[in-house]
Amino acid sequence: MNSKVKKCKKCGGLDWDGLSLIEGGRCLSCRIKTDDIGSFNMLKEAPLRLKLLLGGTSLLFLALSIYAISHQYLVLPGGPRGRDWRVEFLGLRAIVPALSLIFFSVSFLSLIVSNHIRNPNEKVFRIIIKNFFYAGWVFYFISIFFFGKEYRS
Repeated sequence: MNSKVKKCKKCGGLDWDGLSLIEGGRCLSCRIKTDDIGSFNMLKEAPLRLKLLLGGTSLLFLALSIYAISHQYLVLPGGPRGRDWRVEFLGLRAIVPALSLIFFSVSFLSLIVSNHIRNPNEKVFRIIIKNFFYAGWVFYFISIFFFGKEYRS
């Protein structure tokens, strides 16, 4: 006798022999087909609003990084609590936060690009998105704690 236990990936409902929580490939608890759960792929099916938001944000980050590199001046949010939340970067110290902004924009743009390529290699795009996003955060916090000084208006 074959006693397979089926489990819904969303709600965790189990289908034991005799207790039928999953019938005909559909979970009776959450009313979703068990084949459809987990099939949404953000790299292929990102909504238009998300694409526009990420595209605009990445263009803003690129513009800020170009401004920071050319003028060697940048003010970003961050800093200790109880004080002003802006951190000022002058001279060559503005390059590290500019790199963090570039990493964020590459991460955001790669999600948009992966939606428009005919046969994308999803694994490569996932690695690019994840690594550049994490590298952006690392450079952002490094720049705030080691290179920035308190903004004085």
